[in-house]
Amino acid sequence: MTNIDTALAAVCAKLDDAWQQLAGVRARFAPVDSFNVDGSRGHYALTPIHVPGKNLTGGVALNLPANVANQLAARLFGLAESEVDANMRADVCAEISNILCSCVTGLFGPAEEIELGVTLSATHEDMRNVFVHNTVRCILGTASGCDSVTLVVVDSFALKPASSPAALAPIMKTLAEERNRMKFLIVDDSRAIQAIVRRAVEKTGLDELEIKTAMSGAEALKTCETWLPDMVITDWHMPGMTGIELIKALKQKHADLRVGFVTTESSIRNLDEAKQCGAAFVLRKPFADDELVSAVRKALETQASSPSLMPGSVRRGSVGSLTAFLDQSTGVSSSLVVAAPCPLPSIPVPWAIGLYAESGKNDVRGFCLLDRNAILLLGGAGTGMSHANLHASLGGGDIPSPVFAKASELLTKGASTMFLSGDGQPIVLARSQLVPQPPEKLIEIMSKSSQRIDYNISHSGLPSGRIVVITR
Repeated sequence: MTNIDTALAAVCAKLDDAWQQLAGVRARFAPVDSFNVDGSRGHYALTPIHVPGKNLTGGVALNLPANVANQLAARLFGLAESEVDANMRADVCAEISNILCSCVTGLFGPAEEIELGVTLSATHEDMRNVFVHNTVRCILGTASGCDSVTLVVVDSFALKPASSPAALAPIMKTLAEERNRMKFLIVDDSRAIQAIVRRAVEKTGLDELEIKTAMSGAEALKTCETWLPDMVITDWHMPGMTGIELIKALKQKHADLRVGFVTTESSIRNLDEAKQCGAAFVLRKPFADDELVSAVRKALETQASSPSLMPGSVRRGSVGSLTAFLDQSTGVSSSLVVAAPCPLPSIPVPWAIGLYAESGKNDVRGFCLLDRNAILLLGGAGTGMSHANLHASLGGGDIPSPVFAKASELLTKGASTMFLSGDGQPIVLARSQLVPQPPEKLIEIMSKSSQRIDYNISHSGLPSGRIVVITR
């Protein structure tokens, strides 16, 4: 057996295990010679794979037949098949693509070097374009026939320049490019002021600007549920929610989000309250463009300079970044609030514990602990567990294997979000485990660590869980 055959056999075994957890049956994935795109039907999804430091952004394209998608959606959402709609089937296809993609990363390199991108729902035409414009590494499928599930593994999503379809354009962007994009949300009930603020922001000289607007605080909060900006520039006096109420709501969930005011408010008491709430700046109307440009630049420079690290040091990532990562990974908008630390042994078990180290090194530099409720909230949301089933599970009983597997996957993917290294080396998950009782030796090590932050996480009105992040 060649090395390639050995790698494919290992990948197929992982796919079989994952499918059994998801569908309750063994799928028996195996390499297949071809895939009839024009004859395929059902649902499609594309999940990119990025290997940092290499010119490689490949991934998988998934075809999930409609009846299979229907069965999986019913199982994962806890519904009867007759209650499943097209949107649920598409959501399940995208989620399954992400899970199955994580099983094939061994074909691209060491697991700790792999980053999975955002899974996109795709069309039949998108799937055809995968074959037309990309190098196919292998095709993996289940038993032939109308129920066959097919994964097309490609080395690159680099499309021909003359014919790059717009639907696949997001895959062309690497994770690094996404991080460099600066996103601004302008909140004002006057479209004229929105235009003036936008004009000034565009004069900041920042590249890759992405600007959205909102007419009210409520609309701004809704926007931030699915699109987290780098900075919010808001008016104070607006119908419904005021600017000060908006910053309080935003800071509760995204503590390090930069929020600036452009306002006619002149009360010293109110302006002091804005600063106490963490306002990056308060600019009085009317203002000159260069005044806002200066305020924005100063706020960004202050934020950029604060996280600088000494070589050899490791620090925690920001609350906002972690919240955005969890929301994007689970598909659920969660509330993440800093909580007062409590004695580790008093945290409800079982725990999911992640131990983190710099890539290529054995020295543990950080820990992440999820208590029982946090495992269920994150893993349950990530696997599409219904609200009723999730509520029942939070009341007691064993943690389902797919739920822990999803929570463990988040511990892996969230390494670079939770921890930053002063050496510039990526922080990766060295080991994760589910422990039924607090391990005394590990508690002793964790208790001696110098930096700790606790979060309460909740969503959908369910009981909250606890996440503890510790750096050494």
